Amino acid sequence: MNLTDRDLQKVSWTAVPARRLYEAEERLRRRALCGLAPPFVPFSPRERADASSVMRDARSVVVFSVPYGHPDPPDSQSSSSAPRAEVSRSSWGRDYHEVVKSAVWDLLPEIVGRNAARRAHVQADAGPLEEKAWAIRAGLGGVGENTCIYVPPYGSWVFLGLAVVDVNVARPDDSPHSHGSVCSGCRSCIEACPTGALYAPHRLNPKRCLSYLTQHKGFLPRVLRRAMGNRLFGCDTCQAVCPANDDVCRGLTAFAPEDMDVGIDPFSILQMSEEDFRSTWARKSSGWRGRRTLQRNALIVCANRGDTQEIDRLLPHLEDRRPVIRGHAAWAVGEILQRTGSHPGRSLEEGIHGMIQSEPDPRVRFEARRLLAGIS
Repeated sequence: MNLTDRDLQKVSWTAVPARRLYEAEERLRRRALCGLAPPFVPFSPRERADASSVMRDARSVVVFSVPYGHPDPPDSQSSSSAPRAEVSRSSWGRDYHEVVKSAVWDLLPEIVGRNAARRAHVQADAGPLEEKAWAIRAGLGGVGENTCIYVPPYGSWVFLGLAVVDVNVARPDDSPHSHGSVCSGCRSCIEACPTGALYAPHRLNPKRCLSYLTQHKGFLPRVLRRAMGNRLFGCDTCQAVCPANDDVCRGLTAFAPEDMDVGIDPFSILQMSEEDFRSTWARKSSGWRGRRTLQRNALIVCANRGDTQEIDRLLPHLEDRRPVIRGHAAWAVGEILQRTGSHPGRSLEEGIHGMIQSEPDPRVRFEARRLLAGIS
């Protein structure tokens, strides 16, 4: 991937010795004991805080900040009276894993200079080391009450990347150096969090965070489905309401929103074939959990729109071969009927009774029974 010089100039970096981060390791261990370890991370606290877990003779860890923020396109919600589905800004444009790694590899030769590294381990949100812990240790940015890293002049709209190398790398003269909180105590992010996942300053329960939940496979907790609103993937709320993110600079052009990133019709997601998925969403970061997860989320978006005229378009998904789609389709139909105070009609009611009798999956039967209970 070729990044422009203008984009690379927006990337900031600094470096620290590859020493074990004992405080971060202890913090990660405490969170794991409290059941607050982040999902999708199969590595131990020791592996996440020790650069030797990826390179035995590591000497330096170079930490990169790659900004991605872009404003909402002006017509992202104006083409339809019904709310369109949304993906978070971190999913806009090119897959950030590829872009961040490309930026790191482009800049690394100049950074190590004459002390050319024999080996380098590069990661971007998919490796053992916890990028945020190393960014804090390096003073790359301050930490907000929403737990995000803030790097001027881009606010918290930044991705982090790491390069572990086997040579000593000095901090650049113009290296950012910031520690501690960037917040004034306004609590806007905590008050705006749709699920209460941000339950105190700098305290996040990932099991309630919509950024995590929209990526989680399988049946989502019923009590959190309404809170998803029209979110198809990810959540920007705690960053969007933050005053420290006002008037920040734009990120890399690689992360500018494409047409498919905004004003998304959830039914286009539900009708998407596997072949369609592979040629579109699969190449983006929002597609890494597969077509089924996006389609489950689309059903929740449809339910939260609360339009009875859309029920007929949801009914075919009650017969989907995948239990998670059948179950969430049953919930979506029942949710719309309950919200609008509508009655399903005799034919639909009989169809749900028949579905319960023939359904092999107990989770789907539960959703179908709740549907009937809500309309009886």
